[in-house]
Amino acid sequence: MNNSRSAFLSLITRSTNAQMLLAMLSGLFIALPFVSAPFFYTTWFAFVPVLLAIQQASLAKTYGLGLICGTATYMVGAYWIVDFLMLFKHYSPVKSFIWSLIFWFYSAQLPALLLVTFQYLKRATVIPELILFPIIVVCFFACFPMLFSAQLGESQALFLTALQATDITGVYGLDAIIALFNLVLVQLLLKQANIMGVGLSGGIIVSWFAYGMITLNHWNQELKTWPSTLIGIVQPNETPSLEKPKIYPGYSRAYSPEMDMTERLAQAGAELVVWPEARYKAFFDEPHVKRAYQSRIKQLGITLIFQDMEQFRHPETKKVSTRFNAAAIIDSTGNQTGHYQKRKRVAFGEYIPLITDLPFLRFWVKDFFGNFTNEITKGTTPTHFSADNFSITPLVCYEVMFPTFVAQAIPQRNQQGLLVAMSSNGWFGETKQPYQHIYSATLRAVENRMPMIHAVNNGPSTATLPTGEIILLTEFHQAGGYLVDLPYSTQHHNSFFQQHPRWFIGACIIALLAMCFISVLPHSRLKGKYSAAED
Repeated sequence: MNNSRSAFLSLITRSTNAQMLLAMLSGLFIALPFVSAPFFYTTWFAFVPVLLAIQQASLAKTYGLGLICGTATYMVGAYWIVDFLMLFKHYSPVKSFIWSLIFWFYSAQLPALLLVTFQYLKRATVIPELILFPIIVVCFFACFPMLFSAQLGESQALFLTALQATDITGVYGLDAIIALFNLVLVQLLLKQANIMGVGLSGGIIVSWFAYGMITLNHWNQELKTWPSTLIGIVQPNETPSLEKPKIYPGYSRAYSPEMDMTERLAQAGAELVVWPEARYKAFFDEPHVKRAYQSRIKQLGITLIFQDMEQFRHPETKKVSTRFNAAAIIDSTGNQTGHYQKRKRVAFGEYIPLITDLPFLRFWVKDFFGNFTNEITKGTTPTHFSADNFSITPLVCYEVMFPTFVAQAIPQRNQQGLLVAMSSNGWFGETKQPYQHIYSATLRAVENRMPMIHAVNNGPSTATLPTGEIILLTEFHQAGGYLVDLPYSTQHHNSFFQQHPRWFIGACIIALLAMCFISVLPHSRLKGKYSAAED
């Protein structure tokens, strides 16, 4: 049995075809939970095949295998980029696929460079692999520049026990635990496990889940004591467009379909109604629209939160000089009591990084990206809204995807807090991308121990408890209004992560830099081991 096992492991670690197959398999395992959330468990062994494949590989071969792994990951997990390009650029399927290949190839650099860094440091230093791999995984997934970022731990939205300790470390800690578990499996398979190392690693993993079980039970009991309020979510299901939308028959700018649905939700008992990021509403531009909104909300006696584009014109030319993606709140007295301008813009959607700051390249950029970029100006300050029962932290579009950003946006000593995110994923068609977005976003509720409403134009929209449990998941591509009875706290519940959002990722980055520094010191190199592996 042992001889057969050794022969099998020797085959898969030395045969190029077997190595390539293993790398591809890892990519599929990493991607699968992002395509279908119930398969969250594959992440816990996703890196095992590729880590076996690179055991005897040179750095160059490791990079190639990592590229195969990454390409499989993003071709499956981000297949929707083809639909995205066809919808916003009106490219043909062939042209969209070609540009998607470029996107996938770039994204594949993340796992490729991650594995090369791991392979190099484990040979160039005496630092245990059980320390190296989790730190490297955390740093690369958190810091590698991506157009659509996603953390490993965000694949675990349905695994509530695994999520709970993120209120200490953020999703970064869950990334580390996943990486550690994968490496322990590899060492056990290869019989390279150090008893002390595996014992300590096992203790860390068990502690993570023990904390999760205890804390989840505590929060479930705590939530039973909280009061609740009815919150309405309007889901217009509008077709995305770069132009100002047409006015539907029977409606006007001053009385939109969203307002019609808001009236119905108010009649059903909603105290707070949230609209998603969607059509241009002219609230900030046309005074009569603003007055109509305020008058109707006062009559309804509710609070409304919504998103709109805010434009400022040049005093002389009267042309639009500055545009903000903004959110506003109108309270039950009809007054606009809050105003927020989006601070985390979508690269290549609301601005072009670096290039548009160079005048000689602006013409080419505008020609390629067209009106899609729209040059949205960045907001400067975080804001919170005050409603009758809540202190609300507003988030627009992809802002909810950034753990540290969200934590820092929440006011310190926040009470009765609620996260409200407003998004539009219509540019991704009928793909799974909107599900990736809303499942990833649920971790912000756990990290900050705050209930969260996430209103999405085309759905699905969600209501999430501080445990990460989703108590409302609306229909995808279905217009309608939805009510949810959401618990809220009357006590102070800022989590450790919310108060110190950079501590864990900062420690990992410092540790990785220190390990890279150690690797260049002459006395730290295991030259014989490194040379043998290269040969």
